[in-house]
Amino acid sequence: MRYYKNIIYIFLILIVVLCLNGIAYASINNSNVFTGFFHQKGKPVLSNIDKSFETAFLRYIKSSKPYFVIAYSHLKTPPYFNFNKKINLIRIKKLGLLYNSHYIITGSIARFGSQYRLHAMIVNLNNIYHSKTLKYIGTGEKSLNKNIGLLAYKVSSLIAKNYSKKPLSVLSSHAKFSKKIYAIRVEGNIRVGTGFILNDILLKKGSIYSIKKVNESIKKLYKTGYFKNITVNVKSSPYGLIITFIVSERPYIKYVKYSGNGSISVKKIKKIINIQPNSPYSAYKGFKALKILKFLYSAEGYYNAKIRLNKIKLSGNYVGLNFIIAQNSPVMVSKVVLRGNTSYSSAKLLGIMNIKTVNMLTWITGAGKFEKAKLNSQIMKLLSFYYNNGYIDVSVKKPKFIFLKNKKFVKILLTIHQGPQYRISDVNVIIKNKDKHIKEYNSIIKLLKTKAGNIFNRKMIEKDILKITKYLTYKGYAFANVEPSIKISRKDRSVFVKLTIHKGKIARFGKITITGNDVTYSYVILRALVIYPGEKYNPELIKLSRRNLKNLSYFKHATIVTEKVPGENILNVKVHVKEENTGKFTIGGGYSSATSFMAISSISESNLFGTGISASLNAQVGGPYQSYSLNVMQPYLTYLYGRPISLDASVYDTFNSLYYEFAYRSAGGSLTVGFPLYRRILTEYVRYLIEQDSSVIIPGLANILPQGKLITSEVSFTTVYNTLNNPMVPTAGDMASFRASLAGSLIGGNDDFIKFTAQENHYIPLWWGTSFMTSIQGGYIDPTNSNAPLPIYQRFFVGGITNTYPLLGFMYDSVGPTENGLLYGGTRMMTVGAKYLIPIMKKMGFYGFLWWNAGNAWTTSQTINPFNLDEAAGIGFNWYSPFGPIEITYGKILGAPINGNASTRIQFSMGEGFGGL
Repeated sequence: MRYYKNIIYIFLILIVVLCLNGIAYASINNSNVFTGFFHQKGKPVLSNIDKSFETAFLRYIKSSKPYFVIAYSHLKTPPYFNFNKKINLIRIKKLGLLYNSHYIITGSIARFGSQYRLHAMIVNLNNIYHSKTLKYIGTGEKSLNKNIGLLAYKVSSLIAKNYSKKPLSVLSSHAKFSKKIYAIRVEGNIRVGTGFILNDILLKKGSIYSIKKVNESIKKLYKTGYFKNITVNVKSSPYGLIITFIVSERPYIKYVKYSGNGSISVKKIKKIINIQPNSPYSAYKGFKALKILKFLYSAEGYYNAKIRLNKIKLSGNYVGLNFIIAQNSPVMVSKVVLRGNTSYSSAKLLGIMNIKTVNMLTWITGAGKFEKAKLNSQIMKLLSFYYNNGYIDVSVKKPKFIFLKNKKFVKILLTIHQGPQYRISDVNVIIKNKDKHIKEYNSIIKLLKTKAGNIFNRKMIEKDILKITKYLTYKGYAFANVEPSIKISRKDRSVFVKLTIHKGKIARFGKITITGNDVTYSYVILRALVIYPGEKYNPELIKLSRRNLKNLSYFKHATIVTEKVPGENILNVKVHVKEENTGKFTIGGGYSSATSFMAISSISESNLFGTGISASLNAQVGGPYQSYSLNVMQPYLTYLYGRPISLDASVYDTFNSLYYEFAYRSAGGSLTVGFPLYRRILTEYVRYLIEQDSSVIIPGLANILPQGKLITSEVSFTTVYNTLNNPMVPTAGDMASFRASLAGSLIGGNDDFIKFTAQENHYIPLWWGTSFMTSIQGGYIDPTNSNAPLPIYQRFFVGGITNTYPLLGFMYDSVGPTENGLLYGGTRMMTVGAKYLIPIMKKMGFYGFLWWNAGNAWTTSQTINPFNLDEAAGIGFNWYSPFGPIEITYGKILGAPINGNASTRIQFSMGEGFGGL
């Protein structure tokens, strides 16, 4: 309906134009705005413009509209204005340019009874922001007509004046040849969005056209890698320039395939060559990939490798890439010739460089493959060797390669210029601002291996610098620095070494920040640290703190780093942890060669509610052994003299008939208090235990050992020394303990004895991640009541894989004194052992070990002979699996088997609750 209405308006305007021919025309297309048009033929004359505008304005008065928009133009056809939207200068300019109008007069008349207020603005479309505003206020129609005449004169004067300075055609000419950008368009893009392209174009709509910005925009678009061709079309229009960026997109990669890759895996190739499907392809990208592949194969010794790229065009502007590789045989090193090495043999130097030549075992070992990429590092090893043996002026010329037999073999020529050997003339150590005769100076001098008269050794000097730095760091000088300098005397072939030490000031620990602990309370982490704000800096404290956090077993990993406070000698400490699941619910089974199958169920939490309290409920049922226990441990109950006191409480009920000679049941509980004597390395534990024991003994031993029910009330003192680097799989450190126990009627029981036990495990880290462990264990127990023999379950039994006192290679508790061929335990005990541990799959917790152990138990009446022990040796495997530790061993008894033991034995245990050493 609106469309037809507009057609009628235009038709009426045309009729008026034809009838009046130069007199003003008006059309009304909006209920609130009067739109009018005035113009004349020929050169603008003041009187004609005045008359034409006044006629159009009087028509506005008769329309009773509140607002007016009257346009002046040299067009013969009146324009059509639509002001349905809010009138503003920008819209007025757009409409003026659209219909080629040069001046627009807009405004309104407000009436208040007989009073009126006329407001008008004359807009020059060449400069809309310098428009002229006119206001007229008056009363009555006579005053209004007078002011309309004044307005018409002002309008006509301004238009006539401007056109006298500039021809009428200037405005239209300007629109035609204007450098202002009217529109920016994009054509040819398929995958890449128009918005993405426009964002990289530096030209903007309404800005001035610049060829420089066009070129920069093209470069920027090419850098995206999405386009293979870009052209720009600039077209003028009445409203400004229309700039069209015509792009041609690169094809996208559909797939990438590698064939014939041979010894280099596709995974390795993909890691090095970054060509991914669904990314744009370019010829340069393909060329670069071929070059990298060629280099990769050359680095691996395959200089004869042939590589080509087969590009397949697919529909939808896609391509498929096939890298076809012919690896061919590698180039082998037939010989390495060294020249100029007068001081050392070629064999020695080639061994240092680790260069292998082809030999009879090459088809097995692969030795002798020519790897040019490694040659530079091998030459650096050679130079380092010479530097560390006093040859400061040594140099190696660029190597020469002589390829033989169609590049199947290569001969390498290396020319060495040794130069003379230098010795150290003197070593001068200077500690800034300190007297060189003080005790500290002497301590530093003792650390040095670099001395006057020695052959100059750069590596030794570096080691000495590290020693000095470490020494000072452990003294609290965290920012200590050693500046080495040398003075070479080629005449004397000597080197003067000067070490200037800048100690700085003693550093102290500052603020401690903890992050990553979403569950664990910060105080739980803080109490594991041996670092305190204000304490003198010592890296050993950081090492101990890191080990303590690791031993908590609350975190997957824990890091401790320091950060210097600017301008101060303070190191803030940042502790970051990544927590792991500390709660476990286990339902499963276990098996050992001693206990057969057992059902195991346990619920445990080692970090209850993030407080560090551990609690566990365990049940083991099956075969000749049943056990139920509840344990709760608070590692930081309270503090005494600034040191934490731990509390461990447990209750249990155990039935054990693993022994042929007897069976017993123990039900009771214990309370243990721990107190650190020295940090977390040396700890003292005091335990009180009370339990009821019931035992049954076979007739052959009933005449010498008691049976029935007894109450054991025991107090024990245990000292533990622990420096292990890992509580689960230690490879370094010590674990030693000594326990003294007293039980009897004095503290409420009727089982009277005094007992001492001690053990030591020492771990030594060795090469390739292996370690060596030695162990020794001893025990002594005596009854304190001569009328009551010691119960059999309090005696020492040695042997087996899961015993309290294990001895691999022997049956469970099969080593010790006998009566009528029946074992009844000893009152003295000793075991020794050694293990060589080898990580097989370290990340999975799988280890192998070679072992030897020996041990025995004796009664009070027997003579203890530590050199008369039952021995066994063998191999074994440990797997610290997610469902519990698994251990399997094969052993052979060294000597005559005793007490029914076979000469060889396979033993294994599986499931939580079983030991494994």
